[in-house]
Amino acid sequence: PFNGQAKLTTRDGVNCPKSVDKNMVVTGPDIRVNDYVNLTQVQGNNNGAVDPGEVWDLTVRLQNSGNETALNVSASVRPSATNAGTVGMIVSNALFLDMPVNFVAGGTPIRFQVGQNFPCGNDILFDVFNIRSADPDNTYPVEVGKLRVLVGGAGTPQQFYADSFETNLGWT
Repeated sequence: PFNGQAKLTTRDGVNCPKSVDKNMVVTGPDIRVNDYVNLTQVQGNNNGAVDPGEVWDLTVRLQNSGNETALNVSASVRPSATNAGTVGMIVSNALFLDMPVNFVAGGTPIRFQVGQNFPCGNDILFDVFNIRSADPDNTYPVEVGKLRVLVGGAGTPQQFYADSFETNLGWT
């Protein structure tokens, strides 16, 4: 959607320009990435952190910030080219509900596997592309690196070593 001034410039046969300003109102949906929810481990060590080698699902949420409803919305997700390691897509396409104006919708989950070489402490970046609606028939801009998932940085603390200090030696 656009509401504002548009300038049209043309040139005559001797290359002299002529410009005209016109008020212009363009209506339609405007589908953009909002965020993601439901980061769910499918295969891994169940420590709550996204670790190398694990398989995860997440639900991408899109928002219609335009001024018309978009019907039959779909999108695809891929790892960004700038990731610090490999990420494989198992399910990369998501389907969404019809999206009225100012509506945020979660799609069907996408599924990815973190590569064994992905360094902990880095974000996996995902691009959302091929964002489409069937009515009106639109393709929306690619959103590069819009989704970020931290590898190896969250989860429940794990106890790796335990020792019981003798309290009679002054340790507290």
